[in-house]
Amino acid sequence: MTQRMSSVESHFWPVGSERVRRKGDHALDRLHAVAGRGGSDATIVVALLESAADAAESHGAISALPSAELHQWRAVGATFDKRSRARNDERLVDAFGSLLGRSVIGDAAMAEVLAVDKSRVSQRVADRSLYAFTAGDERGFPRWQIFEGKALPGLKLVLRSLDPELHPLSVDHWFTTENLDLEIDGTPVSPATWLATGGDAHNAANLAADL
Repeated sequence: MTQRMSSVESHFWPVGSERVRRKGDHALDRLHAVAGRGGSDATIVVALLESAADAAESHGAISALPSAELHQWRAVGATFDKRSRARNDERLVDAFGSLLGRSVIGDAAMAEVLAVDKSRVSQRVADRSLYAFTAGDERGFPRWQIFEGKALPGLKLVLRSLDPELHPLSVDHWFTTENLDLEIDGTPVSPATWLATGGDAHNAANLAADL
């Protein structure tokens, strides 16, 4: 993987930023693994990748990818031509609609769920002890962060380890997808389930930092 990345790093990753290259290397591996499994998760991953490719293409990044790597991505359904843009947008709209349907919409509604003042919700978003994303004129709060009427135990530690620039769909996917590094009785669980069942938040936080 390192050798492959070195051939495109001058286009795809900022020169001199070893940490960015390392994170990009890791992210590409994880995206390819998820896409290769198929199903609805793969559809979201491929759509996100293609949309990112549209933006990157304007800077010459996609044209710099080796043909072997392009073949790998195309094998799991990714396309990189301009005609794919409408299809990508439709997939992302569907995925975002699903996220909205699994979220509490609006600070006032979230305050009612948590039995706190609305101002307290804003404070918790600001200090990253609650996760929120923009939903039109309101904020959306994914329900996976709520457990028995309260925020998940250890949520603040994990959220503070996440890159704040991550797309809401990426955050939602990570929190709700089984993680091989988080096991209960030998069975992989999602980070949300891990926290809800008393798992060590530091373990989840360390994984979140790699996203």
